[in-house]
Amino acid sequence: MAQAGANAVDVLVQLAAGVGFINSNGFDRFTFNLSGNPALVAADFTFVTPGFSFDPTASLPIHMDGSGFWEYGLLCTTAVCGTGGNHPFAGPLEFKISLAGLTESSFVATTGGGSSNGNFFAADVCEKFPLATAPGCAGKTGVIWTHGPPVDTPEPGSLALLGIAALALARSRRTRKA
Repeated sequence: MAQAGANAVDVLVQLAAGVGFINSNGFDRFTFNLSGNPALVAADFTFVTPGFSFDPTASLPIHMDGSGFWEYGLLCTTAVCGTGGNHPFAGPLEFKISLAGLTESSFVATTGGGSSNGNFFAADVCEKFPLATAPGCAGKTGVIWTHGPPVDTPEPGSLALLGIAALALARSRRTRKA
């Protein structure tokens, strides 16, 4: 996740190699919660990966197996995520949410007892794909979730600027010693 101005957050979800989003047993969403449960509409979401969409008609809260209860979700169509594990989507999933006062810290963990306590995101995925002979999933399928806050990773351009700044600092120190 990355702050994208005063009222917007960019979200990029990258799965490990061989893992893909699927649509099985009604768990067809990438889910999350926001502090204060603001009323979101489809127009608040931009730059959404094709095949995913905000579904304001979902019955709330959204229950995602043992991951807890969620207020928001991006629906993955069967055309992109397949049915069951027959056609996983490797990703990445990307979207931008724009809403007054929205920050990275607006994304909050689930609350409650058991396994739902402290989860930040949940999604239905499979592992071990693609098969050697077909596009399906050879491994386990099910809902996964995160137990910690999202990790903010700098984009490549920021890393390049950081590298240039480090080189300039090193060069200026060598110049002073000479």
